[in-house]
Amino acid sequence: MNIREKKVILITSHLNGRAIAYEWIGTKLKEKGWNVLLLHIDDKESNFEKFILKTSINYKRISYSGKNKFEMLRVIFKLIIEIMRFKPQTVHTHYFDANLLGLTAAWLLRVPVRVYTRHTTTQRYRYLKGTRNFEKYFNGVSTSVISISDVVTKVLAGYENVPVSKIKKVHHGFDLGMFSNIDVERLKVIRDKYNLKSTSLIIGSISRYDEWKGVEYTIGAFKKIASEFPDAKLVLANADGIRKDYIHSLLKELDPNTYVEIPYEDDIFALINVFDYFVHVPIDAEIEAFGQVYIEVMASSVPMVCTLSGIAGEYIVNKRNAIVVDYQDTEAIYKGLKLLMGDKELRAGVISQAKIDIQEKFGVNEMINKLAEVYESK
Repeated sequence: MNIREKKVILITSHLNGRAIAYEWIGTKLKEKGWNVLLLHIDDKESNFEKFILKTSINYKRISYSGKNKFEMLRVIFKLIIEIMRFKPQTVHTHYFDANLLGLTAAWLLRVPVRVYTRHTTTQRYRYLKGTRNFEKYFNGVSTSVISISDVVTKVLAGYENVPVSKIKKVHHGFDLGMFSNIDVERLKVIRDKYNLKSTSLIIGSISRYDEWKGVEYTIGAFKKIASEFPDAKLVLANADGIRKDYIHSLLKELDPNTYVEIPYEDDIFALINVFDYFVHVPIDAEIEAFGQVYIEVMASSVPMVCTLSGIAGEYIVNKRNAIVVDYQDTEAIYKGLKLLMGDKELRAGVISQAKIDIQEKFGVNEMINKLAEVYESK
C-alpha cells in the first residue's frame, strides 16, 4: 500500500480533560506514515482541544450539544462532508456521540474500515439500560470493534453476540516514560497548589464519584489510617460524578484538613508522583472496561492497593505488583495499606515488578502497531 493512501479519521466526542492518549495515537500514527485527521464533536472549547492544538495533528471541532434530532442530522452531514474531502480508508470512533454520528456518516459513505473502541462493559446493563440498543447498532455498522480488555471481549461476545472475528483486542498503550523522572519544580507546583507541602503521608485516588468506582470504601479505609497518622492526607482526583452528594456526606466525617478534592488536573503525571500510596477499588471484576490508572500508577512507581477489575485481572497478582483486596471491603483496603507501609521489602518488590510487568504489555508502540493492522484490514 502506498503511504499516501494511508488515511484515517479519528472521531472523539465531549472530552473535557487532556485525554493524552489521542495525542499519542495521532502523533505515532503520523510517524508510521498515516495521514491523520482528528475530528472532535463538542459544543465548547476544552482542555482536550487546548493540548491537541499544541501538537502537529490535523484537528477540527464540530459543534454539537446533543439537544435535538435536527442538530444530530446537521452534524452527520458535516461529518459526511469531512469524510468526502479527506477520503480516508478508515474511520475510528471513540465514545457515544462519536460512535453514533461518526459511524453513521462512515457507514452511509461505505468507508471500507469502520472501527469503534468499546470503552464500557456492563454499565449499560446495570445503570444505563435505555442505551443498550445503541451498542447493538454500533456493533452492526462497524466492520471491527476494538476490545481493550478480556472483560470487554466477554461482554461483546457473550452479552451482545458480536462475532469473535469482528472483535480486535488492542490494549491501551502508554508513553510510559512520561510518568517517571518528573521535574522537581513540577512536583513542587502540585504540592503548593493542593496544600500538600507539609504532609508526610499522601494516599491518592483517581476515580469519579460513580457507584461502580468504590470511592466510599477508600474513604472508610482512610478514616482508619488518619486516626493513626494525623498528618496523613487523602487526595481524591476526578472528584465529580453522580454520587457527589453521597461522597460529600462521607467526607464530612473527616477533618477537612485531611483530604483534598481535585476535579481536574492537567499535569496528571506530576500529581500521581506526589502520592505515597494509591487506592483503586472498583466494585466488581467486570465494571471497568480497562482502568488506565492501574498502569499510570505503576509507571509512576507508586505502590497500589486495588481490586481486580477490567485490565487488572489480566496481569495484576497479589503481592507481586500490587496488593489485591476483596471488592467493597473497607477493612481489607486499610489492612492492605498498612501492609505496604509496614513492609519495606514488600513495598520495594511490588514497585519494581510493577514497572517490569507494564513495560511488557502496555507500551504505546505495540498499541499503534495493532491499530495499524486493524486499519489496513478489509
